[in-house]
Amino acid sequence: MRVALAVVLSVGAATGAYAAQGRITGALTDQAGAILRKATIEIKNLESDFTESTITGSDGLYSFQSLPAGCYQVTAFSAGFEKSVQTDIRVTEGKEVVVDFVLHILGQETVVVVTAPAMSGPLVIETDPRAPRQPIPANDGADYLKAIPGFSIIRKGGTDGDPTLRGMAGSRLNILLDGQQILGGCGGRMDPPTAYVFPDVYQRITVLKGPQTVLYGPNASAGTVLFERERTHVEHASIPLAGSSTVGSFGRLDEMFDARAAIPNGYVEAITTRSQVLQLYRSCHGQLQLADSRNDVRRHESGS
Repeated sequence: MRVALAVVLSVGAATGAYAAQGRITGALTDQAGAILRKATIEIKNLESDFTESTITGSDGLYSFQSLPAGCYQVTAFSAGFEKSVQTDIRVTEGKEVVVDFVLHILGQETVVVVTAPAMSGPLVIETDPRAPRQPIPANDGADYLKAIPGFSIIRKGGTDGDPTLRGMAGSRLNILLDGQQILGGCGGRMDPPTAYVFPDVYQRITVLKGPQTVLYGPNASAGTVLFERERTHVEHASIPLAGSSTVGSFGRLDEMFDARAAIPNGYVEAITTRSQVLQLYRSCHGQLQLADSRNDVRRHESGS
């Protein structure tokens, strides 16, 4: 009789211990409904120090078995996703609580810090047009400018070109010769302002890239090009002379002569330039013709 009573009490104790336990299960997906594998799930009993963690399986499911009854907090997180937390999850005796999660993609923020000195003026490039230039000297202003980064030219006839800066040309690129703005001539700018420029007669070419300055005229959204000659004063009377000549194939002939008579109180200067090239072209009858393109400029100047 005593043995039978002991067995009944033992079975009753085991049944009571199982009834005091519950389960938490659920699934993890992203915003598109795709399952999340190997995501981490953590639970914490808010009424005690009990904690436990697991990971989702290949089906995105997780499960916590044999949990003491109480109030729980469930946290889910995965690499590349925002952490999600659900609180006040009540586990009761012998019950299963389903806690599903939908994780949102973690917002990525990239911070790019660019440091540079404060700009006080436009980008300025200065060059000496009389310096040696390869492969041959330039025959006009556009031919010289195309050697500067950002410039290209539109061919106009046999010897000349219309410069473009950063893809902009015409009225958007100011051309000044000794401080005087020069405009293109003829229909379609067949005579661009640089056609009247023989680089060797100038001592300095200055390029101001961009529209940051309006000192040299409006509408210069591309930039400004200054062809400048120095006016030096002498202490003693002198007659400096300068000249150059370039000869090449197809009748290429460039000539420049610069003569100046100077005294301490002033000077008189005469400049003459000449460019020539023979160009082959095909006529409307299909015959090859030889064209002679010339550009002659003579200039006289005096000053004090």
